[in-house]
Amino acid sequence: MAIVPAFIITCLIGDDAELAAILDAPLVKALVLQFPAALMRQYGYEHPLGDAWRGYHDIDPRVLTRDRILAMLEKVDVQSIRDLVPHGTPQQVARVVKGFCDAGLRVPKILDYGGMAGLEYAASSAQKVREAEDELMRLVTTSRRA
Repeated sequence: MAIVPAFIITCLIGDDAELAAILDAPLVKALVLQFPAALMRQYGYEHPLGDAWRGYHDIDPRVLTRDRILAMLEKVDVQSIRDLVPHGTPQQVARVVKGFCDAGLRVPKILDYGGMAGLEYAASSAQKVREAEDELMRLVTTSRRA
């Protein structure tokens, strides 16, 4: 009981049209830099930086030149991001996060990475997170009463 299960859950919040545009943004595609190749393989994808890519551990600005990153971005299969990152409307994201809460997560924090797609998306990001958190609270409270 001394350890409180907490987790920052990176998500992409938006409707289908917003998500299509968000996933086309270079900084959002660059999210795959954080994914190890082994994880992507589990979902049936090849990592754009190769089979040995370890995620965070391999992010090194001396090696990841601008040209290498641009070449990597061209290879990103955005469906891999959809398969690895919770996404959808605030209500859909809340349902995904509730699954973590049902498994014992006590302090969830939703991080909308869609704000990295540009000012248009960053401006509404906080409101989308608030809507997802409000829906999560409703879902958790309703399931505790049942």
